[in-house]
Amino acid sequence: MTKPTKAEIASPGPAKAPPGMLSLHVRYYGLRVLLFGVVTAVVLLLGASTVPGIFLSFVISGVLSLPLALRQRRATQQAAELRRGGR
Repeated sequence: MTKPTKAEIASPGPAKAPPGMLSLHVRYYGLRVLLFGVVTAVVLLLGASTVPGIFLSFVISGVLSLPLALRQRRATQQAAELRRGGR
């Protein structure tokens, strides 16, 4: 019986397969829809009328999604590059 090496002890186990494109898209657009819903609720509760409130919600949620959905966008981009053969 041999003693395991430090590398064997430190390894987290078998490598997980990267998530598929569908899973990544569902997470990304799910986050965008959730963010839009929350922003719309807040804007309408603050007293904005319906059509201008929804337009304002599109703008605010779009700006907020830039930093909040960055991880999902990068994961999608990386998966697409790996699918094309990587660089």
